Amino acid sequence: MALLRAVQRTSVLSKRLVRSISDYNPQAPSWGADIDAKAEKMAKEHDEKERLEKLYDKKHGLPKPKRFTHDDSPALLQEYETAGVIWLNRPQQLNAITLPMIHEMMSAIQEWNDDLSNVGVVLVRGVPPKGRGPFSFCCGGDVLALTEAGKNDLPLKKDFMAYEYRLNNYIANLKIPYVALIDGICMGGGVGVSVHGSFRVATERTVFAMPECGIGLFPDVGGGYFLPRMKGYLGTYLGLTGYKLKARDALYAGIATHFVESDRINALQKELIQLEDPDMDTVEEVISAYQSLNPTKLNKDDFTLAPLQEKIDNIFSASTVEEIIERLEEDGSDWAKKTIKTLGLYSPTSLKITLRQLREGVFMNLEEVFRMEYRISQRCLDKRSPDFHEGVRALLIDKDQKPCWSPSTLEGVSDELVDIYFQRLSPDHELQMKQKPSLGFTDNIHKNHDAGFMKNISEKMESAELKERVKSTMDWENFYKQQD
Repeated sequence: MALLRAVQRTSVLSKRLVRSISDYNPQAPSWGADIDAKAEKMAKEHDEKERLEKLYDKKHGLPKPKRFTHDDSPALLQEYETAGVIWLNRPQQLNAITLPMIHEMMSAIQEWNDDLSNVGVVLVRGVPPKGRGPFSFCCGGDVLALTEAGKNDLPLKKDFMAYEYRLNNYIANLKIPYVALIDGICMGGGVGVSVHGSFRVATERTVFAMPECGIGLFPDVGGGYFLPRMKGYLGTYLGLTGYKLKARDALYAGIATHFVESDRINALQKELIQLEDPDMDTVEEVISAYQSLNPTKLNKDDFTLAPLQEKIDNIFSASTVEEIIERLEEDGSDWAKKTIKTLGLYSPTSLKITLRQLREGVFMNLEEVFRMEYRISQRCLDKRSPDFHEGVRALLIDKDQKPCWSPSTLEGVSDELVDIYFQRLSPDHELQMKQKPSLGFTDNIHKNHDAGFMKNISEKMESAELKERVKSTMDWENFYKQQD
């Protein structure tokens, strides 16, 4: 530290000297600027190292790992004797997922999942904010980069979704326990790297939502699989409205498997990484022990949406978005009016795509859902499909909160248009998945729902009014020519 300060003082002196010399010779500053730049770089590296040290120093009770990646990695990887820890490391962007982050996560998890590895449990967290910023596990994907890729037809348009869905599917198929410590905001891409894991731990800071219809997208990352498998039609309600589940509600809804107060998360992490021979049972035992320490007893009857479950089932079981709105209007309650207002702000195309995605996802395994969602994503990102780009502009770039959707009404979104989003891509553009199909979320959602869960799904599948669809012969190019 003393050496660093000496270099910084030397840098300041050199800068003053350079300024005086430059009055005589403008070409002189180059060597002094180099010294100053190096000193500034050293100072930044020191500050960053000091910040990251706090993630696992004595103050927080976390031991230092035996192996870890460089401080500026988008995903900080820490390896202990029997545990691997991934920190999503973009706190200023609320830990939004990028393609490099996906690659680093996939590489690490594949290595730790190998039979030759000693790692027996994987933990995932979001790097905490600097200062007073909101805590975020992961707020989603980097949609600003995606919209640029879509407009300019860049490889990122297909690569991001392909690698993200493969990562999500791989997490669902892991042989070893995967623990997502969801301490903060969890949306979009953050859901993909948490909900498919064997353990999802919520805290009082957890905020779960799938608000993609509000930016002209749809609830992907396997939403077509886990949302329709939630109790009744709760998943349909969440997928269409983007309703936020906060704190314990994430547990009561089945998104989280456990709830632990945030001030115990570091202690929980420490105990998990110090397990000598972790497996599903021992990890479950440790997390459950910490859950039992909560000062307030967990009670499913306290679920915020419990009083509305019957209404949600009656209304969101409708076979079309138009019929859902009709039923909401007939209900006439304040909740119904607020829901109508919310749906009215969203992309009509996204709403219709989402409803069909969730209805058809009931009949698919997780891998099949990812293939379906990849097809939809590529059509949504296409520059000729305006709503995603318009939604990002209105909500994230210009922030005028006034997207101009096209079509602008539900009536204007034809069945033929919706069909286009679900059509197969050419063979060389279809999503390739190497992992075996997995039951994924279903395996552990039983822990959060009644024993009648599968009976509920069976009844839902029988009652779903899925009409036999005539496959449109129009291709993507011809459809837009006809619209012009």
